[in-house]
Amino acid sequence: MLGGNPYRGQTVQDVIDDATRSTAEGKGDVVYSNLGFAILGQALAAHAGTSYRDLLQRRILAPLGMRDTVLVTRPADVPDGSARGYITSGHEAEPWSSEGYAPTGAGGWTTGADLARFLAATIKGTAPGADAARPRWAMPDGGRIGYAWRTTDGVTWHDGSTGGFSSFVGFDPEHQRGAVVLGNTSASVVYTGMRLLGEDGPTPAQMLTAELPAAVLTVLCLIGAARTLEVATRRRGRRLLPEPDRLKVASMSWRAVVLLSIAWTFGSWKLLWPPLWALAAALFAGAVVLGALRRPHLPTARGPRPRLRWAVTGASVFLWTAVGAVVATGWIAR
Repeated sequence: MLGGNPYRGQTVQDVIDDATRSTAEGKGDVVYSNLGFAILGQALAAHAGTSYRDLLQRRILAPLGMRDTVLVTRPADVPDGSARGYITSGHEAEPWSSEGYAPTGAGGWTTGADLARFLAATIKGTAPGADAARPRWAMPDGGRIGYAWRTTDGVTWHDGSTGGFSSFVGFDPEHQRGAVVLGNTSASVVYTGMRLLGEDGPTPAQMLTAELPAAVLTVLCLIGAARTLEVATRRRGRRLLPEPDRLKVASMSWRAVVLLSIAWTFGSWKLLWPPLWALAAALFAGAVVLGALRRPHLPTARGPRPRLRWAVTGASVFLWTAVGAVVATGWIAR
């Protein structure tokens, strides 16, 4: 969610340890698993006495002439000129890479031309391992699956998604045609790929609907931040909204800072108008100025029990500091 790399530092041994800790619960059920394909790829590499990256190069990339496809284990090794990826909040994402999870596609960089070569050979059945596309098992959510390749309504396909990137590779074996779609955002491109192959997929409206909870959360955060202005301008005589004190203005101001940070970090800015954030920030800035001007005329703690006001304010500041620390830690991790 913060655009970081969840597989950072995961080694081959980490994958083995993860698999070792797994249980046999659900054995016989077919569920797609990144861990499953990671352990499969590393097992194949171990059987061949080499690394997964070298095995991929020797068995797939070199025979098919895929010269622009590489597998990196460090962000520093990403090819020059590669596209930058962005999460749906609009922030740039860190490229995913991992030695252990390389078989899942973490650290894979390619081009549309290279994928077209791979896809054409797969359709013809001449690509190494092309039989992996043959459906073997039924999927709980419909369709069938081979070794990672899914088959739905006559289209054999697979999609990928990392922080900031999305992809689709699919083909119609009956009509001998295929499609490759690459996107440098984390928004799904399955709909585009399926439509190119003449099949229906999740419509843009359906995909946007999935973003509505994030959009609502963003709006609530912006409203919460802007509400500091209302607190700073309260006057006596309003029964439901008593005049604030210095503690209230201070705690509301700190909460507004955290809420603005959350909205900036997690906001669904592909649905919302980005200047909304600037508007909320401007209202908050106005509240800070008004609060500073009124400060000399406000009591420190209003009410008959000042100690309780101090305790409530302290708890509020602690809570929002903890929330802010989570957001800050995510950015530092990036």
